[in-house]
Amino acid sequence: MRILWNENKFQAEFSQTNWQEDLDAAKSAGFRTAGPPEWVWSTQKASVLNTLKELKPKSGLTLTELALENYKVIDEREKKKEEVKKQYQKAKKAAKKTEIACDPATEYNFTEKGYVDAKDFPLTNFKWDYKPPALPKESCIVCEAPLYFYERDDICLFCEKELDNESKI
Repeated sequence: MRILWNENKFQAEFSQTNWQEDLDAAKSAGFRTAGPPEWVWSTQKASVLNTLKELKPKSGLTLTELALENYKVIDEREKKKEEVKKQYQKAKKAAKKTEIACDPATEYNFTEKGYVDAKDFPLTNFKWDYKPPALPKESCIVCEAPLYFYERDDICLFCEKELDNESKI
């Protein structure tokens, strides 16, 4: 089996003598195809090539020079990514342990009531600072509703629409 670098992917070329064994090894390693009519088997991951290397196809495994260069770069990147993932998982577990230890529900005695309600949590002083704006001094001559800056003349939008509807009838 020969591995090429083509269109930012590793592409597998199977040998003529052990074609079926090469195909089975490529499938089990993780190579994928786009389907007919070409049936090109390819991958973008170096880990798939590592798996293929462990499977040891009967026809052997060779990489072109360009594929080898790209394999080294991608393999190094994937290994660094795996290390970061492992560190993240460890940190996530540690954070979860401290989160459980700092859980406010663990500070209360459930044996008395059997549950926690709002009385068990400390109250905070809440102050409402919002003051609505003052109503406009002008009012509609029809319904005496306040007139805002976007309404023209001395009629509110509702009354203006009603008068327009009556004039169309």
